[in-house]
Amino acid sequence: MTSLRAVPHGIEYLSIEKTERVNRLREAVSSVFRGDGFQEIIPPLIDYASTFQLADRSHGGDNFEFRDSVGEHLALRSDLTVQTLKAALTGRLGHELPARFFYVQRVLKDCRPGSGQNREILQAGVEWIGYGGEDRFDRLYELACRTLDRLSRPYGFLYGDARFVEILLSFVPGMDRAELADTLYYKDTGRLAELLDRLDIHGERRDLLLESPLLVGGADVIDELRRLCRGFPSLLAIIDQAPEHSELIYDFALVRQLSYYSGPVLEAYLQQSNRRILSGGFYDGLSARFTTQPVPAAGFAVNLNELIHLPDEGLDPLS
Repeated sequence: MTSLRAVPHGIEYLSIEKTERVNRLREAVSSVFRGDGFQEIIPPLIDYASTFQLADRSHGGDNFEFRDSVGEHLALRSDLTVQTLKAALTGRLGHELPARFFYVQRVLKDCRPGSGQNREILQAGVEWIGYGGEDRFDRLYELACRTLDRLSRPYGFLYGDARFVEILLSFVPGMDRAELADTLYYKDTGRLAELLDRLDIHGERRDLLLESPLLVGGADVIDELRRLCRGFPSLLAIIDQAPEHSELIYDFALVRQLSYYSGPVLEAYLQQSNRRILSGGFYDGLSARFTTQPVPAAGFAVNLNELIHLPDEGLDPLS
């Protein structure tokens, strides 16, 4: 029998000090988002399980799902992007498109004991729905930089493209794509080579799959990646569309698993901890699940949990 004094793994009771810190972080990011014209929303904590399953095409099973009193299959909120898009496209937010929304809310995801992960994660994010201008990435990236600057922590950005990974995944049978995506993201070349041997993949495709995950760096890696992809026009077109920012680190194998992203993606890491603090990108294809008309959409979310537990070091926002 579980002791009433115990706390489930991955769950934390915040002290008064950490609660105050959460409030300062919340206000810091909210002020940046509001200043850029985003309006705050509060999606419901409970939704249909099928809504959140859209965010997990690999079916990893980390959602908290249950049946209510009438047998409906529900789940606790595990993804705010899907909920925001659903609400915007079904008229529940009372706002015409294009529109800019932000939230500072918690998501809940299951994890194994001993993994060191939190089951309750405080996210601060933006969703820009209905705007597909050519400057979309640059504006989203600039907002992400301003947000992290406001949080006063040194960081670095990675850039990738989900379309690049989707083409790589098309080289293998459907049943093996989740494993391939995993090996590409973690750059596990040993396991990747074993997979390619088993699938009897050789020649240019093998070279591309083995070498592209290792091409990570500044703008200089773009030329090397073009050389590697010279026999694949569709990949070259994606590379040529990559934005040029001196601060970006390019990693075209960046997309993890089978996500809903369908274009450029961003990740940011704290320099002193090497922990991911921000992730986002374009998810234009997701609108097809809610409407017959294609709707461009993009956004990012900041994992505030990573800042709640870091020592202040004189960098606490608003202090």
